[in-house]
Amino acid sequence: MIERTIKSHNPATGEYLGEVHVDEPERVKEIVALSRKAAREWGRRTFLERGDSLLGLQQVIVRRADEIAEVISSETGKPRIEAMAAEIAPVVYALRYWRKRAAKVLKPKTIPLRFLVYKKSYLTFYPLGVVGLIAPWNYPFAIPMGDMTMALIAGNSILLKPSEQTPLVGKLIASLFKEADFPEGVVSVLFGGGDTGAALIGAGVDKIVFTGGGSTGRRVMAMAAETLTPVTLELGGKDPMIICEDADLELAVEGALWGGMSNAGQTCAGVKRIYIARKIAEPFIEALVKRAERLRLGVPADDHVVDVGAIVLERQIDLYRSQLADAEAQGAKILCGGREWSAYHKGRFFAPTVVVHVQGNMRLVREETFGPILAVDEVDSVEEAIDKANDSELGLCASVWSRDINRAKRIAERLEAGTVVINDCTFTHALVETPWGGVKKSGFGRVHSDEGLKEFVNWRHINYNRGGRAGNTLWGRAFWWFPYSPAKYRLFRALTDWLGTYGWWSRGRAFLAMVKAFWKMKRIH
Repeated sequence: MIERTIKSHNPATGEYLGEVHVDEPERVKEIVALSRKAAREWGRRTFLERGDSLLGLQQVIVRRADEIAEVISSETGKPRIEAMAAEIAPVVYALRYWRKRAAKVLKPKTIPLRFLVYKKSYLTFYPLGVVGLIAPWNYPFAIPMGDMTMALIAGNSILLKPSEQTPLVGKLIASLFKEADFPEGVVSVLFGGGDTGAALIGAGVDKIVFTGGGSTGRRVMAMAAETLTPVTLELGGKDPMIICEDADLELAVEGALWGGMSNAGQTCAGVKRIYIARKIAEPFIEALVKRAERLRLGVPADDHVVDVGAIVLERQIDLYRSQLADAEAQGAKILCGGREWSAYHKGRFFAPTVVVHVQGNMRLVREETFGPILAVDEVDSVEEAIDKANDSELGLCASVWSRDINRAKRIAERLEAGTVVINDCTFTHALVETPWGGVKKSGFGRVHSDEGLKEFVNWRHINYNRGGRAGNTLWGRAFWWFPYSPAKYRLFRALTDWLGTYGWWSRGRAFLAMVKAFWKMKRIH
């Protein structure tokens, strides 16, 4: 068999960066078997032992941070500062945080019982086993490493399939774990395209975590359903920004600009739709266009600092063109950008774009764009803004901008999104203490936060009698066991009345009937 490779090129320059060998589907099951063996040993380690391994990994990342930033920047075309600030620093913090936090979150927990109080219950948590991660190309380091940190501290082994667009970042991740001296098989990196990903899903892993597009997410879910493999899906967003008439205009302009244009707009939590009070729309739009036109595009380099980098996928630029053409045909107006930027003829760039007079039926509003384009819609009321913000199939993040924090909270609590930020935007993936995930077609399940950590473990409920009694009740065997009798029926009928009534007289009468039925049943049995 001819061995396949994936070649990587810098999207900002077209430069060849390197290549990796593809892991063919038939090899994936073998790797999963090795990973499962490693998971058993890794899962038996204490939280302290696993945390020490994460600490070693953290120190490797800190030592090689500049090299990591360079690889991320070269393979995605993003500015190095974005690689450091949005990808590396949050991972270093996550490793620090979960090393200290995980044992507390996953320690056994008592469940208070209000019924059958002579019994006690508690929860324990134990590793899933082997977790498969299918990572995206837009944040090829931060997203998989954040998920891997939680899965590893919980006691699982990892099979990571990085995007075929950023294989060298995946190769770098593998080298970091090797340098940190992780046990063989605890972390494996699989290289390949859709067939490798499909093989991973079908290879008997215990969970799949997928971050990517909606159409691929549906295929992942369908394949996982065949083996009843649980999935966590994060499938993108079309995030709205609501700007009230009392908002700090300067702050809102800068927030919209960074929220919509950072990572060249290739951010699932980036600002895409702006709903602004009509009375302040004109100065906001004027300032937004001026700032957008000043953003520096180009190839990131030590002596050439840029604000907006390259577009990773060429087909994305075709999507931008078609969405903008559709919007213009329906009356929208492009105030700046709207074109491919070709100062570097071998690279892929798109000028920061601001579009006004948009309507809810335009593709630019309905579809995910994943590019440096802001669609601005003027509204006459907060109610109109909320209705338009919620009129979307996607619901990952949203933002509200107002000087009145209590008012902003009331608006935020009516938005259909996994996360809503007030007077800021886009950054919350870095908050490992808080849950990350969406609603509607943005996916389901959560990563980050205590809730996200618990997605990487099995839950075990244990119940027993107080005082160590061997019997099922205070009197021995349970009174709901065989043999059945009319007296038992009357007992449970009285119990149902007692549980379902609230007046003291009615409850007292039901209680007496229950006691009477119980003693009659005891005499019979």
